[in-house]
Amino acid sequence: MTRAGDGNAFHVAIVGGGPVGLATAIELGLRGLNCVVIEQGDGRVGNAKFVDINMRTMEFCRRWGVAEEVRDRGFNRDYPQDLIYVTTLTGYLLGRQPFPPFARFRTPPTTPERIARCPQTIFDPILRRTAEALPSVRFRYETRCENVSQDGAGVTLQLADLANGRSETLRADYVACCQGASSTIREALGIALDGAGTLSMNANVVFRSEEFLRMHDKGPGFYTAIGPEGRWASVLAIDGGTLWRLQLTKPFESATLSTVEAAALIRRFMGQDFAFEVVSALVWSRREVVASSYRRDRVFLLGDAAHQLSPTGGFGLNTGIGDVTNLSWKLAAAIEGGAAPSYWVPTKPSAARSDCETSALQPAAGKTTKRSAARRARPSSRADPRAIAYARRCGRACKRSSTAPTAATTTDRGMKTPDCNSGIRTRTRP
Repeated sequence: MTRAGDGNAFHVAIVGGGPVGLATAIELGLRGLNCVVIEQGDGRVGNAKFVDINMRTMEFCRRWGVAEEVRDRGFNRDYPQDLIYVTTLTGYLLGRQPFPPFARFRTPPTTPERIARCPQTIFDPILRRTAEALPSVRFRYETRCENVSQDGAGVTLQLADLANGRSETLRADYVACCQGASSTIREALGIALDGAGTLSMNANVVFRSEEFLRMHDKGPGFYTAIGPEGRWASVLAIDGGTLWRLQLTKPFESATLSTVEAAALIRRFMGQDFAFEVVSALVWSRREVVASSYRRDRVFLLGDAAHQLSPTGGFGLNTGIGDVTNLSWKLAAAIEGGAAPSYWVPTKPSAARSDCETSALQPAAGKTTKRSAARRARPSSRADPRAIAYARRCGRACKRSSTAPTAATTTDRGMKTPDCNSGIRTRTRP
């Protein structure tokens, strides 16, 4: 074993400082293990890739002492969660399905916590502060892991300091690879990804506007825009006041999205120009893959490095947190003289099930039509005959895809999926 605590020697090296890496540092730090978080970025979060924290993750936040801070932090708890279908926000209202605000959400009888709204821009800093307060946790930002090599006693990591260009060597008993979907460590280890692969390219645009709600008469909620091509975009409230996220659900061909292009899409969703500021624009791929193996000797894959899922229902982050809490105590037991970790056995089947669930929850671009949306939503008292005619024209254009799940269906199923929300379940004995 490595003599952890001697300079550049640690019990666990955590490669990747996103939410999964930060959660790993907290879990290991609370157990008194010496660990280091190696992150090639500066730790700042510009785009909220997730906003919902499910019940199981909130239980872990409770254990880490941050549940109260995470619970609806930075979000207006009285903001309604209605599902609102429109042509544009200043155009026709096609349907509405009422949902209560978070202030009225009840905690299920099977858990002390309920789902919470905490965007990544707030969640990650909370975890970082918590991890930094633990004496056995160290951080190395703007540092890239160039290579890992293993022997019978531990793992050697070759690091590059991106600020000054210097290289150094670090030793650890184990490596927790939390690098994300494009993990170089997973590729170097020759671990393949199994599954359907890339399903579509999508884009998130975070923008700030104080007059967003005042520009239309649809009221607050979660908005879905449907055009001749079907469902093409949605807008979610990040803070329930001035910060919003536009998500493109139609096929996206480019790997980048300029500020000018993002602004044009925001205006199309509104139906007219208004005052706003584009904060960030991110193109991402919706994938359905699971790593063929979650470990190679002393190196373990967690989060998106191990499995990549559609984000609907909060599966991405919350499945990754399940990896963390499953592996961390086993690493601690192994370091303290116990048996080798059995991380693979329960987590891979769970991720595979979640992969299939999320692909079902997130219909292919353009497949949720006005016809299916209106069928699930409550008819609007303000429905205009011209809107109905428009919906019928678009519905005919998308008729062959009208069996895709609606937003109402996906919301209900996403909140009830057992593996992600209630903990890993094992269907057969290992």
